[in-house]
Amino acid sequence: MVPPEGMMPTLAAPTGLFLLLIAPILVWLALRSRRAMRPRLLWSSLAIRLLVVLLLALALADPRVPRTADRLAVAFLVDLSDSIGRAARDEAQVFVTDALKAMPSGDLAAIVAFGGDAVVERTPSRDRELRVIESSPPSGATDLSAAIRVGLGVLPTDGARRIIVLSDGNENRGHARQEARVPASVGVPIDYVTIGGALGAAEVSIRNLEAPAALRDGDTFTLRMTVDSTVETTARVILLVDGRLQSGDVLGAPLRLQPGANNIAIPRDPLAPGFHVFRVQIEPAVDTVAENNEASAFSVVSGRPRTLVVEATAGQGRYLADALRAGGIETTLAAPNAMPTDLSALRLFDAVVLVNAPASAFAPAQLRSLKTYVQSLGGGLVLVGGDRSFALGGYQRTALEEMSPLSMQRRGTRAQSSVALLLVIDNSGSMGESVGGMSKLDLAKEAAVSSLDLLTPADRLGVIAFDDRARWLREISELTDSTTATRQIRQMAQGGGTAIYPALETAFDALAKIDARVRHIVLLTDGISPSGDYESLTRQMRQANITLSTIGVGNDADVNLLRRLATDGAGRFYEGSDPYQVPQILVKETLEIARTAIVEEPFKPLPVGSSPILDGIDTAAMPPLRGYIAVTPKPASLIVLGSRQGDAILAEWQFGLGQVIAWTSDAENRWSADWLEWREFSQFWSQVVKRAVPARVDTNMQTSIAVEPDRARLSVDALDDTRAFRNELTISANVLDANGRATTVELPREGPGRYETSVPIAGDGPRLIQVVARDPSGAVVGSQSSGFIANANTEYWQLKPNAALLAAIANQTGGVERRTPVDVFAHNLRAPGAGLELAPWLIGLAIPLFLLDVAARRLRVSMTLLDRIRARLAAARQRRPRPTPIFASVLAHRSARREAIPEGVATTATRLAAARSAFASQRSATDVGGGRGSRRSPSVARPEAISQVGDGEMAPARARRPIVATAPSERGRSARPASNVSERVSPPRPATLRKPVAGSSDRPPAQTPATLTEGAGGTAARLLAAKNRGRPGSR
Repeated sequence: MVPPEGMMPTLAAPTGLFLLLIAPILVWLALRSRRAMRPRLLWSSLAIRLLVVLLLALALADPRVPRTADRLAVAFLVDLSDSIGRAARDEAQVFVTDALKAMPSGDLAAIVAFGGDAVVERTPSRDRELRVIESSPPSGATDLSAAIRVGLGVLPTDGARRIIVLSDGNENRGHARQEARVPASVGVPIDYVTIGGALGAAEVSIRNLEAPAALRDGDTFTLRMTVDSTVETTARVILLVDGRLQSGDVLGAPLRLQPGANNIAIPRDPLAPGFHVFRVQIEPAVDTVAENNEASAFSVVSGRPRTLVVEATAGQGRYLADALRAGGIETTLAAPNAMPTDLSALRLFDAVVLVNAPASAFAPAQLRSLKTYVQSLGGGLVLVGGDRSFALGGYQRTALEEMSPLSMQRRGTRAQSSVALLLVIDNSGSMGESVGGMSKLDLAKEAAVSSLDLLTPADRLGVIAFDDRARWLREISELTDSTTATRQIRQMAQGGGTAIYPALETAFDALAKIDARVRHIVLLTDGISPSGDYESLTRQMRQANITLSTIGVGNDADVNLLRRLATDGAGRFYEGSDPYQVPQILVKETLEIARTAIVEEPFKPLPVGSSPILDGIDTAAMPPLRGYIAVTPKPASLIVLGSRQGDAILAEWQFGLGQVIAWTSDAENRWSADWLEWREFSQFWSQVVKRAVPARVDTNMQTSIAVEPDRARLSVDALDDTRAFRNELTISANVLDANGRATTVELPREGPGRYETSVPIAGDGPRLIQVVARDPSGAVVGSQSSGFIANANTEYWQLKPNAALLAAIANQTGGVERRTPVDVFAHNLRAPGAGLELAPWLIGLAIPLFLLDVAARRLRVSMTLLDRIRARLAAARQRRPRPTPIFASVLAHRSARREAIPEGVATTATRLAAARSAFASQRSATDVGGGRGSRRSPSVARPEAISQVGDGEMAPARARRPIVATAPSERGRSARPASNVSERVSPPRPATLRKPVAGSSDRPPAQTPATLTEGAGGTAARLLAAKNRGRPGSR
């Protein structure tokens, strides 16, 4: 039989079961000692010992068996909110009434009525009668969490407890599932009864209204609302902004609603700076409840955003700057070297826009400040592409790539093998010359390694090292493993002379066999080489579409030769008089040949993801672009616009506190020439930048609002410019309700830099909050505007019961759904307390088992002896049911002897005394004459019974059977007793009954009666024989 749920034994200390880990050790030890014990004894002892360990482990785990409670207290939580309805309230009262009638004697019942708050209707009582529920909690909301809290608190704790919830489960205040953790922790189940139903056959309601919390001056925006309907119908939408009726495309005209959720967007024009309240109403054609046809929201509009536009080349950002100014954004143009390195200067701008700016145009300090500005201060960043941006701008392994939503690697079809690069590096003895602690060869190695990051795994790379002859360090192959390529390059060592022509000839022969769109050779050398047919070689290169660039390392290089080779090879010459510039030179050269990342072909960008950037923009009317940089989106980025080939054109993501947006095309008349004529060009770029611009907040003062059932908790965190807490401020807040009534509250300091207070909420509608912070002198050091919406019609948003919430609460606490009231008071809950402790019982059982184990191992019991004992017991059971006890037989024998003695004969005591005296004399004579070396003969004739006839003379009384000494092997045999007691023969005495006398090796032989008669002690011998016949066990 399985115990009821919740009544199963539990372990208070489960870690005690770790004692079972020694069981394998005991088995191993037992098997090692199996030769010293018999198998049957070994396994028996091992089983006992393992059982003892199991019992001790269970005792340490502290098992406890819950006890069923004999007293039960039940709290009924009755929902009286407006979403229930009159019929559901009557249903709940009938259920409670029937449950109370079935309440057993001794149980208690309490009733809690709840709506927007919880009220105790009846304290725990044994009364089985229920009057009409008279409590009237606020009915405009449902706070199930408050009902659970009050219901648990009203129940006594000296018995079992149960909570019954009668509700539709449509809570709109508090968090019932979080509150249910408390009764679940103390073992109080919450059962539920679903009451209520749909509000009506035809019902239309506004579920929510969304508006941007923060806007900028000049921003266009969209209000979005969700309307739920149970039927297909029409409805008119009415919008009021700050109490004034608005007009628009979707306002006033009937809108068709489908059954289910209907999403409606209401575009709006820019608003003036300040706090604005939106109130939306719907007028459906058919409806049941009018209270859920209205919703409110608010927005705070601040001043225009300020943007810094950084252009690498003068004039590249002018089109973008004009578009931003037309969109209401204050714009400042600057060169890369004018971008501030001080964070305080950067904070004057809401966003920074980099227009086709390479990473090399910025100092490291500028990039570090820009990263902190975005990541820690929440500033916006927009990266605009071009032929000197992203991968072509050297963003790899810089702060720009880290902040960008795009990786600099190429992808898709553009990532196929399109570049074959062959590095020809001089490793002659002169390259070992030290420059600032590093040799020129080491700098060449670092340059080659740096170029690997600019190539994709689909590109091909080869490396040739040459002195007076050329050697392959890496054959031309795909760069699938950059680690291996790096190791191959670093293995290069300096050699002898300098022979450029053989190395270039080897490179050309190898590269001519490779099929790639770009085949390029880069020569790095620091010396002068013997002449060769360079003209013929470079002509063959041009015919095979193989290009050649040269880098002169140091001041000893043959500059004329290298420049002529670069010119004839259709490449570029770099003069590296400073060897430390060689890595940057090679990286730049690699970027030039990696221009296959540029995709130059007309295409129309396609919308991919949803973003506010595209609000109000007809993406189908977007003009075509003529090119872009093919890079790879990062996993966490959102692609807003893409190309036909799957490359990202517009992408965004969150980097720290800031928003970063990347545009892989340009913003000038090369790739975006058609966009400059597009009438929505200004709107598009304004929305791109505004998407990156953060909401206007004081980063040193943050205001947060938490709306509770009947109040709002206002919190302000204050810091100074060094991010230290400001604890000396005086902070107050002005709260304006929907009717314009103002209330001023003070925010006391509750912690380091934190100020808090609670604002009571009465009625619905928006609340505007203006927070002002003053220093000890009274000067205003900070001010913020915020607000919240108190909606009173949330009780009518749900159109049907939320049975899923009630079931989740029941599962969380171990409750069930109750369909009938008769089992509400079922006594199947455990009683309070720890329950029955089983540990003492387990220990008491383990102790005798342990002693039995010790006895089995330490006491050596002969198995043969045990078998003989069992055999004798079996033989005894086969005899007559109740054999005569030996003492009764002896008494009967003695009684018969006394009857056989005639009157006048001396008593037994007198005769025994005389016999002992005579036997002692005879024994003394025998010891002197024959010694004590021989034993009694095995067969001795029993002497006749004697009678005393005179002094020292004995006469025979009657003839008796001879006494026969029985061998030890025949001791277990016994003759059937005679019918006459006088004829019974005493059992035989063992031949070794008497201990040997000291000094002799054996007992003297037994003397026959004839022998005893011949001596002086014949009479004594007969008396001794008579005495022996009277001893128990003698024979």
